[in-house]
Order: sequence, then C-alpha cells, then structure tokens
Amino acid sequence: MLELMAVVQEADETERKAREKQARVEASMKEREKEVKESLETSLRERDKERDQHKKEEAVQAFKALLADLVNTLCFVKKFIPMTFMITMVVFLLFYPV
Repeated sequence: MLELMAVVQEADETERKAREKQARVEASMKEREKEVKESLETSLRERDKERDQHKKEEAVQAFKALLADLVNTLCFVKKFIPMTFMITMVVFLLFYPV
C-alpha cells in the first residue's frame, strides 16, 4: 500500500512539474510576444516618421519650385508689360494720330 502511495505521489509530483514547466514556457512565450510587438511598433513608428519627413521635403521642394516660377514670372511680366505698353502706344499713335 505504501508503495502504491509512493508511486501515486511520484506521478503527482511529475505532473505538477510538467504543469509548472508548461506555465513557464507559456509565460516566456507571452513575454517574447510582448517584446516583439514593442519592437515592431517602434520600427513602424520610425518608418512612418521617415515617410512623413520625406513627404515634407517633397512639399518644401515643390513650394520652392512654385515660388521660383512665380518670381521668374513676375520678373518677366515686369519687363514685358512696359514694353507691351510702349508698343501699344506706338501702334495706337500710328493708327490714330492726334
């Protein structure tokens, strides 16, 4: 009878150790999942930050190009309008003398 109880206790002890080991494995896996998730979130955050920076740089470059075009256009208009006005006045005076 004592031998049977010893065998049962040994089986219980083995089962308890197996459950404890399984619990440690599961806890370790959950911890690793958490670490991987945090790492992934950090990587995604950095990637989004880089993408936003790239978009901002593109927008700044586009704005600078538009501004340069505007300045060039104004310079052209500034030179062109007086000449156009002068030509118009000459034509007007030629066709409609005073």
